[in-house]
Amino acid sequence: PLPPARPTLLLPRPEPDAAQCAERARVTLGAAVEIVCAPLVEIEPLSQVIEFIHDEQVIFTSRNAVRLAPHGVGRTAFCVGQRTADLALDAGYRAVSADGDASDLINLLKAQSSGPLVHVRGEQTTLSFSNALAALGLVVRDIVAYRQVAKDLPVDVVSKILREPSTIVTAFSAHAREGLSQSVAGHTAASPRGA
Repeated sequence: PLPPARPTLLLPRPEPDAAQCAERARVTLGAAVEIVCAPLVEIEPLSQVIEFIHDEQVIFTSRNAVRLAPHGVGRTAFCVGQRTADLALDAGYRAVSADGDASDLINLLKAQSSGPLVHVRGEQTTLSFSNALAALGLVVRDIVAYRQVAKDLPVDVVSKILREPSTIVTAFSAHAREGLSQSVAGHTAASPRGA
């Protein structure tokens, strides 16, 4: 009998996060797992120049926003998680991590912010920080720095998901889960019966 196929780990994150996640997985799992990067979204920077008013403190809810923002030159940045904070530190910000989710970040901002706030973010958000913080008496200026453009999974990747039970599919957000479901369902609907 043939030896069992190696499991496949599918990483549908946008670049460069997919490549970084793949490298961490390779270090941890070695050759025991085939790793496939197949981003479901592409990060498309918007054409505006991002500028901060002299004393604004920055809110980062994604690493993509940090990558598109200007160098921090010691400016305070409140970040939703530690990886975002680490990237902000590397970009010259004095980063403070909520080390959690949006509600943890709101609590951190309520406790520690001391000046005007600016949220550098993507076009799609799950929570409006401006509205949530305004209810607490904090004013936030939004800068929409990028949009996420949906991509279909390549046909060979969808085939692998449908054909191989040992495929592990990661989804780091509800948006990613929805995109995966739509991509696989679209492929299944478009395939002729018996294919």
